[in-house]
Amino acid sequence: YLLQSIDFEDKFDYPTTAADLKITNYGGAFGQTAINDCSPYCYGKNLTVGVDIVGGGSAAQLQGEVIVEFPKTGTGLPITVADMSRNSLAWITFDGAAKPAFEIDTQLVIETATAVIPSVESKPFFKPGGNLNPFGPFNVTNDYSYGNGSEFKYFNVAGANGFPSMPANVTGIGFRINAKASAGQEWHGVAYIDHLQIRGGGGDNPTDAGAYPYGL
Repeated sequence: YLLQSIDFEDKFDYPTTAADLKITNYGGAFGQTAINDCSPYCYGKNLTVGVDIVGGGSAAQLQGEVIVEFPKTGTGLPITVADMSRNSLAWITFDGAAKPAFEIDTQLVIETATAVIPSVESKPFFKPGGNLNPFGPFNVTNDYSYGNGSEFKYFNVAGANGFPSMPANVTGIGFRINAKASAGQEWHGVAYIDHLQIRGGGGDNPTDAGAYPYGL
């Protein structure tokens, strides 16, 4: 299911363009997007999203949501049912001139033909005093690897931590944030997204690293 794995340097000719990227009306904390060379880490390129969180105003200033749409056609597309044999992964990290002084909760979302569905699990991507282990798993409580790789991993896509049911007619995948900033607190930085996937497990994924574009 390579075409159901979004990566921003996909050598199998899925051109991820601005038309495939959406900042939704969930909130106003996310801003401009660009596909850039890697920083601080990824396989070749990543998606950069501007983040501006300001406490003390409207709820929208603490929230943001970005979605990347899958190709419309190709092997296994469209995704009519993301059944229990599938895995969902997303590599996301934040960066900025300084660490935020408040918790930022983050939640994976799937876009379908009729709605945006948030995952069951919402975790603190940054929580002051949290574990700073590099490349720690994104979905471990209080774990925030600032400036290093962190990843949502839902095996299977639907379950206690993933999505509440098997999503049907999937058109995109992304994530949202909810910051716990008080009046007078703000944070400005970027989010880096290396890959977003709803892929089959086991034999559906090539084992030859030379044939797999994502470096995972």
